[in-house]
Amino acid sequence: MTADDRPAVALLVVAGSAASTLARIAEALGPAVRIVPIDVEALVQDAGRRDRVRYAGPGEIADLMGAQPGMVSRLVTALRRPPFLRPLLDEVFALVRAIRPVAPTYRRRAAELLRRERVAVLLTCNDVNTATRSVLAAARDQGIATVLVQEGAFCTITRRRRRWAERAGRLARRVGIGHGLPVDDTYGAFGHDLLLAASDDYARRFAAAGVRATEVRAIGIPRFDPLAMLSPALRARPTVVYVFQPFLRQGRVTAGAMASLEALVDGVAEARRRVNFDFAIKLHPREDEATIAHLAARLCAGVTLLSAEMPMTQVLRAADVVIGHYSTALLEAAILDVPVVCVPIPARYFPETEEAAKQQWFAVSGLPCATDAADVVRDLVAALRQRRRNLPLARLDAEVGPLDGRATDRAAVAVLSLLPVSDCDQMRRHLPRAAAVERAEMLVKQRG
Repeated sequence: MTADDRPAVALLVVAGSAASTLARIAEALGPAVRIVPIDVEALVQDAGRRDRVRYAGPGEIADLMGAQPGMVSRLVTALRRPPFLRPLLDEVFALVRAIRPVAPTYRRRAAELLRRERVAVLLTCNDVNTATRSVLAAARDQGIATVLVQEGAFCTITRRRRRWAERAGRLARRVGIGHGLPVDDTYGAFGHDLLLAASDDYARRFAAAGVRATEVRAIGIPRFDPLAMLSPALRARPTVVYVFQPFLRQGRVTAGAMASLEALVDGVAEARRRVNFDFAIKLHPREDEATIAHLAARLCAGVTLLSAEMPMTQVLRAADVVIGHYSTALLEAAILDVPVVCVPIPARYFPETEEAAKQQWFAVSGLPCATDAADVVRDLVAALRQRRRNLPLARLDAEVGPLDGRATDRAAVAVLSLLPVSDCDQMRRHLPRAAAVERAEMLVKQRG
């Protein structure tokens, strides 16, 4: 099989963890597959540029969106920044998506790219935003198989009925401008050949929300695979890591949420008077320097700032307790048997119900949840003394699925199943791990 003859698999990459998930799957597919990463990041930063995609997998990124965002993208981003405008704008955007669910320019560019690269399968971790749907629509036009990979925990799948938007979408299709796409903006509702869910629990939740796919597989979460290989590091004295989230700067919460952040650091300061431990703040790639400086100033003793570029696996391996609000890193800590302390942001400070639902997951998970500085002291001291996971295992299993380090291999095997048989035969020689997983799972099914 020559390089030109290799089957092509396209990846829709965006800024954030989805790019690393797709990169892991691309690496697992091996050299017999030609990878075509496509940049569809649409979020605009303060400086007027799109967020930078950090993709470290094979293939050269094709930028579908253009280096500089248009005036409409900049205006939308600016309007969404104040939290009080978000609910209203979300309803407006729902109507716009219902009438015009794809951007014709992106769809045309995507069609040309997919045709030129002879793409056989397209992978994405998102199927809701307009840019992604434009590429998915172009793939559907050409009969290209699409795969939705649930790349992380805390996915909101509940179907939101917007009857007025649905009526507008049906009317738009009647007059020929609806593009034949689903009006429903539920995650997964675009309709895929294959949906790779994190767990059996998520597969049932997709089905309950009316999400339909030709096939659904529960594979785990690929980016959690490295956690299965880690062992705790030895330390002279314990370390508590605060996983910072820049949700104030991003407008995901209102200013009232600052009280919870201040309660967290005030509690940490008091706990350090009772127990000797190091304290570190893990910075976020979308930094909020003003908030970090404010919190650091409230601490009575020094604090170590961990770079945003520092891999989370390295951070968690150095932590004896992880404290935070609703970051996925709290879940990753629990996977590693590291105790977690949650300081929830009250629901009234979330403009968007989807964001509040992530916090609510922790509030009902069985983890210790501190509402003020005194609670933080109590829970943090207890966690430092126990030094073991305090998240119920059943909750963890339902959210992340199997934690055996093989989710990436299962994803690669699933993608293989969508390629022509001749291509699969050629590629299995380059996929020893994935092929072994596939054979083992087939034997289990046969014996079952």
